[in-house]
Formats: sequence, structure tokens, C-alpha cells
Amino acid sequence: MKLKKLLPLAVTAAIGYKAATVLPEYLKNVKEETIPEVDGKPYENSQYVTYGKYRLHYRLDLAKGVTPRGKIFMIHGFACNTTFFDELVELCTKNGFDCLRVDAPNAGYSTRETELEGQIDREDLFFRLLQDVDASGRVAPGKWLLVGHSMGGGIAMNMAVQNQDPFKAVILYTPMGAFPVPEAVKQLVVMKPLCQMFNLVYKYAMASDTVVRIVEFLMTLNPNYVRSFDPRKFGDCLTVKDSGTGFCYMTACARPMDYHANKKVTLPIQLIWGGLDLFNMPPIVKLFQESLPNPDVTVIQAGGHCVLQDKAEEVFRTTLYFLKKHNL
Repeated sequence: MKLKKLLPLAVTAAIGYKAATVLPEYLKNVKEETIPEVDGKPYENSQYVTYGKYRLHYRLDLAKGVTPRGKIFMIHGFACNTTFFDELVELCTKNGFDCLRVDAPNAGYSTRETELEGQIDREDLFFRLLQDVDASGRVAPGKWLLVGHSMGGGIAMNMAVQNQDPFKAVILYTPMGAFPVPEAVKQLVVMKPLCQMFNLVYKYAMASDTVVRIVEFLMTLNPNYVRSFDPRKFGDCLTVKDSGTGFCYMTACARPMDYHANKKVTLPIQLIWGGLDLFNMPPIVKLFQESLPNPDVTVIQAGGHCVLQDKAEEVFRTTLYFLKKHNL
């Protein structure tokens, strides 16, 4: 038992040491290049919508070759993007689900927040996107399955607490909720020097395939998956201009989770944890799980924090069972 607990720490320490030796050498040789903007068509099905000062990048994948049996709204985790659902979307669309996935503000190819004025909560932006996509007639009628991974799980619960009407169930993969940020800390986090420092970290560190693979390994603890993983799917989105600044403003302004309010949600809730998750500590797992009203809980023992990637088939089978159990 002790060995099982110490192994992830030993692996993390070894990888951290490797990163500390590789990154400085990489930075010596890095060349100044044009920083990507929130623009263009990064994927074949990329689409954009603008609300106030926010430009959201989203992708719509329709059910393949079958009559749609439902529709899923997918929210990614911290520093992630729409590609983290690639494996799951492939399985969902083959089994009759329309999938809408969106880059949250400060992630992927959506707007980076660089000021406090005109700030709109992510939850409100996503409700507007759902309404517009529904009104367009491009997806199956009816209510959405609301899916959130990591930070996206916290956003999903905030949305369910705010308004359950558009949804028929909530599915959470290794979720994490935001905590309140005191005003003094908020002002500190958005100070220009700190924002610029994080801009440099993202711009240079995430341009390195080695660094990206290290981070992806920590999130999956699956070397076989990491070897086949395209690091640019992860890294390119974090070299977008002002990504570091956006991280700082998101930290300061993100709507915190009201754990007490979660009990008000009457929708069926599925909760999936990874048994090897290095990011969700036991006290946080307990706090989140106990805040939910009678969730269906599954632990995928060999899964890490990004269990939806390398364990997508197991995750999908578990979710199908959950939907069948609740007649969804």
C-alpha cells in the first residue's frame, strides 16, 4: 500500500527533474516567432461566436450515419481545449450523439481576458451558446447531456445550479471547482509583471514537445498514450497571445463553486474519478463528492486525471450504463 502511494510521487519528482534540465537548454535555442492570435480555422469544423468582448471558439460534431439519440455539451478542463474530447467525441458520434464542445475563455482559441471591465462569467457565455445552437436547428431536439472534465466539471455544476432546464443529466469526469479569491489576492494576481511572466512561460515552455509530453504524462500516467499523443494539440493553444494574462484574470474572476448549492440539483449525476489522479487530492475529492445529491460514482483504477483521453472506451461504456440506468 505504501509503495502504491509513493509511486506517483516518485514519478512526478523524476519527471520534474527531467523538465528542469531540458527546459533551460530549450530556451537557449528558441527563436522568436509570431504568436498565434484567437483567429483562423484551427480545425475543419471550427466555428466562432461573439458575445460582448468575448469570441468563443467551438466545434460541432454530428451523429454519424444514425438518427441522433441525444446531444452532449462538453466543457474541458484547466489549460485544456476541445481536442481533449477527441477520443470521446469519436465514440459518441458513432453511437448517435451530437457533440458540442467549446473552448472556455482563456483557453484553446477563445478570447483571452486582459482587463476586468466587461467581464462575463463562463457559465453565462455557455448558456448563450447553447441557446443559439438550439435555435439554429443544427442539433437534435430535446435537452442536453452536460459533460465537464476537471475545471469544466466545476463549471458544469455551476450551470446546473443556475438553471437545470436545458439539461437532462450531468456527467463529471475528475471534476474540480473554483474557490473564492479574496479581493486583495485578485488585485495581486492580475498585476502586469505576473501576467507577463506567465505569458513567457506559456509561450516558450508549451512550444516544447518535450515539456508538453511531460505534462500530458502527469495527467494520464500512461506512457503508451503519451507516445502516440500529438503534443501540438495541447501546446499550440497555450502559445496563443496573452494566454498567461488570461490565466491570471481567469484565476481572479472565475465564478467559485457553491458546494452547498449543489444539493439543489435534482438531475441524475454521474461522477467518474481516476484511481491514479495526481491533481485531485483526497480532501477535494471528498468535498466535491459529498456536495452532490446521490451521484452515481465510478473509480477507474488505472485512470489518471485525464481519464477521458486514454481510457475513453471505458469511460464511454460507464456513461452508457449510467444513461440506460436512468432511462436517458
